[in-house]
Amino acid sequence: MQTPADFFSHNNLISTTHPQYRQIAIIIYSCVLFVGIFDYVVGRPPTSAVPLNATIRLTVFCAVIICMCVLEWIQQRPQTRLLISPPLHLLLVTLLSGIPIQLSNPNYGQLLLLIPILFAELTFARWVSYLTIFAAFTFRFLRAAFGESPNFISTVDVQALLIFSVLIVLIWLMARLIKSEWSNRLNSEHLHSELKESSAQLAHMAVVNERNRMARDIHDSVGHHLAAVSIQLEMASKLHDGNPNASLGAIHQAQAATQDALRDVRKSVGALRQTDESFELVPAVEMLISRIATDQLIINYRLDGDEANCSQPARLVFFRAIQEGLTNACKHANPSHINLSLQFLPQQSRLRIIDDGVGFDPHLPTSGTGLQGLRERVEAFGGSLSIESRLDEGTFLDIILPQPSL
Repeated sequence: MQTPADFFSHNNLISTTHPQYRQIAIIIYSCVLFVGIFDYVVGRPPTSAVPLNATIRLTVFCAVIICMCVLEWIQQRPQTRLLISPPLHLLLVTLLSGIPIQLSNPNYGQLLLLIPILFAELTFARWVSYLTIFAAFTFRFLRAAFGESPNFISTVDVQALLIFSVLIVLIWLMARLIKSEWSNRLNSEHLHSELKESSAQLAHMAVVNERNRMARDIHDSVGHHLAAVSIQLEMASKLHDGNPNASLGAIHQAQAATQDALRDVRKSVGALRQTDESFELVPAVEMLISRIATDQLIINYRLDGDEANCSQPARLVFFRAIQEGLTNACKHANPSHINLSLQFLPQQSRLRIIDDGVGFDPHLPTSGTGLQGLRERVEAFGGSLSIESRLDEGTFLDIILPQPSL
C-alpha cells in the first residue's frame, strides 16, 4: 500500500541522502544575509512595497534567514530530523524564502527561491519539483509585476526574470548531477556489498569443499590402510593355531599397512603432497592386491593399455575406487573371488570390480561415507559410476572417466 511519503518522495531524508544540499543551502543563506547587511551599512536600503522602515526591514530580513538556517540545522540532526516531515520542510522553506524578497532587493533575494527548487528535485518525485519551479517563478514574476516599479513589466524586470530563469536551470541541473553522483555511489556500494557477500560465499564454499576433500582423503587413505590392518590381524588371529607362519606373514602385512597409514597422516597434516607429485597407479594397485589377497580370497587382476595415457588425477581416482571396492568387499561381502580390470583407452579409461560375495541392496541408505566420497570424486572428474548388486549374487562396480589422457 502506498503511503503519503511514497506519494511525494522517492528517496530517504535529504540530510542523509544528499549532504551536498546542506552545503549549498548554507552558502546561499550566508551570501544573501551578507549582501543584505552590506546594503544597509553602506546606506543603500532598497525600496519595498512593505511600509516599514529600513531598520525593521533589516531585522525581519535577518531573522527570517536565521530561522531558515535553524530549520536546516533541525533537519540535519538525527535526534530532531523526524520533527518536521519533508513535505512540511519544503512548504516552510518556500514560504520563508518569499519574505526576504519582499523586504530586500529582489536581485539577490531571489537566490533564496533556489533552495526549495533544489530540495524538491533531490527529495521528491519529479512532478513536485516541477510544481516548485512553477511556484517560485510565479512568485518572482508577481514581485516584478506588482513591486515598487510603476510599470507592469519593465525592461529591467524582463532582464531579471531571464536571469532568474537561468539560475533555475542551473540549480536544477546541479540537482540532477548530485542525484546521479549519489546514485552511482549507492550502486557502487551495493555492488561492493554483493562482491563481499559473494566472496564470503566463495570462501565458505572453498572451506566446505576442502573439508569434504580432506574427509575423502582421510577415509580413502588412512581408513583403508587401517581396514587392511584389521583384515590382516583378524586373519592372523584365525591362523595362529593352525598355521603360525601364515599368521606371522599376516602380522607383517598389517605392520606394513600401519606404516603406510602413518605416512599418509604425515602428508595430510604437514601438507607435503604437491599438485605435481608423481603417482604410479599400477605399482600401487599391485601392492594393494598383495596385501589383501589370501588363500581364501583370490584377486584376478587384468590391465589393458598404458597408464601413461591417463592423467595423474584420473589415476588417483581409480586408486581410491580400487581401495574402496576391495576394502568393502573384504569387510562386508565375504567373497572368494574378485575380478579387477583396468582399461586405458585414448578417449576414456575404465575400471571394473566384480566379486562373488553376499551382495547388498544398492537402493538402501548406508551409514558409511566411502561410496559417497567415491561418487563425488568421479563426478568432479566428469566421469560416471554405476553399482549393481543383488543379495547372494555379488557386486559389480563400473567407473568410466572421459578424456583422462595428458
